[in-house]
Amino acid sequence: MPGAPLLLRAATHAHHRTSLRLTLSYSAWNLRPPPHRGKLFSVPPERIASEYQRLPDFAELLRSYDPSAKFRNPFLDTYLPA
Repeated sequence: MPGAPLLLRAATHAHHRTSLRLTLSYSAWNLRPPPHRGKLFSVPPERIASEYQRLPDFAELLRSYDPSAKFRNPFLDTYLPA
């Protein structure tokens, strides 16, 4: 039931594990939680650059620790271009 309160009880007995696993699967599928608020970032890159004077130093530090850019992501590409 979408919108219904969810109550989960953890059980240690083996025969309850399947029921708990099914309940968790159903809940995750039907609740559709909102996005994590920490991942919503609306400050323009120009403002970040103007407020952090040492941002170029930090970008250089990132390049020194990750020269192949293996750990880059869209956020870094937007706010700290390589």
